[in-house]
Amino acid sequence: MADATDRYTKIVLTVIAVALVTIAVQNLLPTAQAQAPACGSAPQVPCWVANSAKDPLFVSAPRGFPVYVSNLPLQPILVEIKR
Repeated sequence: MADATDRYTKIVLTVIAVALVTIAVQNLLPTAQAQAPACGSAPQVPCWVANSAKDPLFVSAPRGFPVYVSNLPLQPILVEIKR
Protein backbone atom coordinates (compact mmCIF):
# COMPACT_ATOMS: atom_id res chain seq x y z
CA MET A 1 0.00 0.00 0.00
CA ALA A 2 2.84 2.40 0.83
CA ASP A 3 4.43 1.69 -2.55
CA ALA A 4 1.21 2.68 -4.38
CA THR A 5 0.93 5.90 -2.39
CA ASP A 6 4.59 6.70 -3.00
CA ARG A 7 4.21 6.04 -6.73
CA TYR A 8 1.05 8.19 -6.93
CA THR A 9 2.81 11.04 -5.08
CA LYS A 10 5.79 10.88 -7.46
CA ILE A 11 3.51 10.96 -10.51
CA VAL A 12 1.50 13.93 -9.20
CA LEU A 13 4.66 15.86 -8.27
CA THR A 14 6.18 15.10 -11.68
CA VAL A 15 3.07 16.42 -13.46
CA ILE A 16 3.16 19.58 -11.33
CA ALA A 17 6.88 20.05 -12.03
CA VAL A 18 6.38 19.64 -15.78
CA ALA A 19 3.54 22.18 -15.72
CA LEU A 20 5.65 24.71 -13.80
CA VAL A 21 8.60 24.28 -16.18
CA THR A 22 6.26 24.72 -19.16
CA ILE A 23 4.89 27.96 -17.70
CA ALA A 24 8.39 29.25 -16.94
CA VAL A 25 9.68 28.48 -20.45
CA GLN A 26 6.55 29.96 -22.02
CA ASN A 27 7.12 33.27 -20.20
CA LEU A 28 10.77 33.39 -21.29
CA LEU A 29 10.10 33.00 -25.02
CA PRO A 30 9.23 36.14 -26.98
CA THR A 31 5.82 36.27 -28.63
CA ALA A 32 5.49 36.83 -32.36
CA GLN A 33 2.84 39.16 -33.73
CA ALA A 34 1.94 39.75 -37.35
CA GLN A 35 0.41 42.94 -38.65
CA ALA A 36 -0.94 43.47 -42.12
CA PRO A 37 -0.21 46.73 -43.92
CA ALA A 38 -2.91 49.38 -43.78
CA CYS A 39 -5.75 49.14 -46.27
CA GLY A 40 -4.93 51.25 -49.34
CA SER A 41 -1.37 52.01 -48.21
CA ALA A 42 -0.04 50.65 -51.52
CA PRO A 43 -1.51 49.57 -54.85
CA GLN A 44 -0.86 45.96 -53.87
CA VAL A 45 -3.00 46.37 -50.71
CA PRO A 46 -6.53 47.23 -51.87
CA CYS A 47 -9.45 48.22 -49.66
CA TRP A 48 -12.44 45.92 -49.99
CA VAL A 49 -15.68 47.58 -48.93
CA ALA A 50 -19.14 46.03 -48.96
CA ASN A 51 -22.43 47.66 -48.09
CA SER A 52 -26.14 47.20 -48.61
CA ALA A 53 -27.76 49.28 -51.33
CA LYS A 54 -29.91 51.25 -48.84
CA ASP A 55 -27.22 52.46 -46.45
CA PRO A 56 -24.79 55.27 -47.25
CA LEU A 57 -21.14 54.34 -47.19
CA PHE A 58 -18.51 56.81 -46.03
CA VAL A 59 -14.85 56.08 -46.74
CA SER A 60 -12.17 58.44 -45.53
CA ALA A 61 -8.45 58.39 -46.22
CA PRO A 62 -5.71 60.92 -45.44
CA ARG A 63 -4.74 60.90 -49.12
CA GLY A 64 -6.62 59.95 -52.23
CA PHE A 65 -6.98 56.40 -53.46
CA PRO A 66 -8.36 54.84 -56.65
CA VAL A 67 -11.84 53.36 -56.59
CA TYR A 68 -12.75 50.33 -58.69
CA VAL A 69 -16.36 49.17 -58.75
CA SER A 70 -17.15 45.56 -59.59
CA ASN A 71 -20.35 43.49 -59.65
CA LEU A 72 -22.38 46.49 -60.73
CA PRO A 73 -26.06 46.34 -59.80
CA LEU A 74 -28.79 47.05 -62.31
CA GLN A 75 -29.41 50.45 -60.72
CA PRO A 76 -26.86 53.27 -60.78
CA ILE A 77 -24.66 53.94 -57.77
CA LEU A 78 -24.45 57.49 -56.43
CA VAL A 79 -20.83 58.45 -55.75
CA GLU A 80 -20.10 61.73 -53.99
CA ILE A 81 -16.51 62.90 -53.64
CA LYS A 82 -15.68 65.49 -51.00
CA ARG A 83 -12.33 67.06 -50.24
